[in-house]
Amino acid sequence: MNLKFWKSKPSPATTLPITAPYPAEKAESYDEIVGEGSIPLIVVEGFCGGAGNQLWGDFADHLNAGFEGGKKRKTLFVKVGPVSSLHDRACELFFTIRGGTVDYGEKHSEDHNHCRHGRVFRSGLYPQWSATKPLHFLGHSMGGTTITKMQDLIKEGFFGDEYHPDMVLSVNTISAPFRGTHAVYTLGEKPASAPDIRLFSVGSFIAMIVHFCMFFAPLLSEDPWDLLSEARSYSCKDISVVQFLKHVWKSGWAESEDIAPYDVTYQSVVTREKNGEGVVNKGTYYTSYATNMTVPDHESTSGFTPSVSHFLNFPLFILSRAMCSYDLTRVHPFPDFVHAIQKGKDRDELYKNDGVVPVFSQWHPLSCRETKCVHHRALTHPSDPVAGELVTGVWNVFTIEGATHASIVPRWTGSELQTTFFRGLGERLWFVEEKWTASRAA
Repeated sequence: MNLKFWKSKPSPATTLPITAPYPAEKAESYDEIVGEGSIPLIVVEGFCGGAGNQLWGDFADHLNAGFEGGKKRKTLFVKVGPVSSLHDRACELFFTIRGGTVDYGEKHSEDHNHCRHGRVFRSGLYPQWSATKPLHFLGHSMGGTTITKMQDLIKEGFFGDEYHPDMVLSVNTISAPFRGTHAVYTLGEKPASAPDIRLFSVGSFIAMIVHFCMFFAPLLSEDPWDLLSEARSYSCKDISVVQFLKHVWKSGWAESEDIAPYDVTYQSVVTREKNGEGVVNKGTYYTSYATNMTVPDHESTSGFTPSVSHFLNFPLFILSRAMCSYDLTRVHPFPDFVHAIQKGKDRDELYKNDGVVPVFSQWHPLSCRETKCVHHRALTHPSDPVAGELVTGVWNVFTIEGATHASIVPRWTGSELQTTFFRGLGERLWFVEEKWTASRAA
């Protein structure tokens, strides 16, 4: 059902009630945030994320381990729409940090039939953010692609000519679906007619839950039910019960191209790459961590299957198994980049996966021929001497074998993998800052 049937055309001038930033905390000056020289780390969660420190736990203690004199790095969780499209999430990320009214853009809002303006952040988490006062970013799953999408928008001047992509000092991603995932088709997206969703699939069930959360949002506590959906006007203050039930049965938003599931389809990736998205910025350090829970299996059609050691993580185990055996020819139109991978030396990486995202997709945007990248050996201890090899404008790719989509984050268990990972990440961020400081002094 076309969404326009249910709601009037949005007004570009529409504004929404003022809501405090998430997390609600006093805006601080740059010097107060940075402390003794450490640049803050902005954390962006993935699809259906938003629990923040409540779920991520004590990772920051290990991120700062080994540094004396109170030189601790501040970590800031940024709330973005858990099921929103990459474009909308990128806009929310930018304005949550800088402050002000979220502006999704006139053309985008008209094309996708929602209000141009969203939530108002009276004071950003880091209002002095600029190319001379940059930030580190860490994104899990779609949090990673949200960061690179935001940098693309900054590069094209979407937020204004006064902003520069060097505002992003480093991009660090874990299990990010840069080039999509066929898991989305397994869960309900129709491979030949995306963004249509199969009835009674996992995807349709999630869409129903989302509409319930949006409709009853004014009656619920802000977290974890806050979907940042004001621009959609789907709450009980905006639509009737009859309209709500019609949306539950046939969702115009869930079956649109302006929502998270569609943005991880291969069809969406083809469009974004044709539009020139994903090109590295020469002033930014890029690191991606690809996780893999599969092992060779000669009896499997793809040659891979999830390791039985992950059987207790049953949902990811089942989804990984389905991804290993998925017939990619069902995707229409069939993406040229997938065909190239099938016929090339990286064919195995198309089926290796972490239960959500194939390994090749976690590397970086674009193919290795179209970007600058260095693929390191499988990561066993994420620390130096690799840090000494990091340079700007190049993706450094690490593969973590025996890890699922959720092994490192978001749920903190205190595992050796988690503690080792964040200690290594902390070392890398300090190394990046030292190089950046030296380059400014030169």
